[in-house]
Amino acid sequence: MTRDKLMARNSAKRMSALLCLTFIAMTGVAKENRIEFSNRSALVFSAPLKGKLHEKFGFGWTKATYRGATGEQVDLFPMEAFTVGGVIFQGPYAPQISPSGRYAVLDILRAGIVDPGPNGKPEPETRQYCPVLDTDTGCVVSVQSGDLCGGSWDQRKDLWVVPGYGGDSNKAMLDYQFQNVNIVWREYLAANAKTFRYTLNNALVSNLGVTNLMACQPPAADNLDAYAAMARQLRNDGNFSDASYIDKKLGMK
Repeated sequence: MTRDKLMARNSAKRMSALLCLTFIAMTGVAKENRIEFSNRSALVFSAPLKGKLHEKFGFGWTKATYRGATGEQVDLFPMEAFTVGGVIFQGPYAPQISPSGRYAVLDILRAGIVDPGPNGKPEPETRQYCPVLDTDTGCVVSVQSGDLCGGSWDQRKDLWVVPGYGGDSNKAMLDYQFQNVNIVWREYLAANAKTFRYTLNNALVSNLGVTNLMACQPPAADNLDAYAAMARQLRNDGNFSDASYIDKKLGMK
């Protein structure tokens, strides 16, 4: 699919929020507010829009949670809640699932309001993204956009194919895109030494937050110190929720 076609498809979608994430159904089992994967994990939508928000934006949810086969839970895109307008997950649609069932490609539309726009009035601005979810762990492996989102899975193996794409589309989609937790911590320390306004939350935003970091990089001997230090700093910054989440994953009270 060409970039022009992608843009045309995006413009045809109804804009429903300042930040709108729309899942497009391709394969899988979708229920009213739940997407089930073959490995017994699932995506569960919750916190539906109510009152004036429902009247303004229509039907949708403000939260999506990965639930693993053994009961672990990971909220998807938790840092998006810090952006103006919040997050709306519109409609219970299944993503494109790889032949092995391990990966799910989500078709996401992020839509913002430019105010004022070129004509002096508020106008929507949209862009398509296609995050890859590891259904075994709840880790969002990558968040790509553009031509990469126009691909599809090979029929027999976990290979993301984009006709006419000049690079390695499979590597771009399935290689872990974000930073190692030790690097995140070291870079935070370096930046914080230069400006007191830089918080650990600032460092975590580009890595999709603590929950995604720990889903992708579970606690291990080589990162325990970094996670423990992060928990202490987050608590000092007043972010008790994320600090407690790390402590729980580390087996601490």
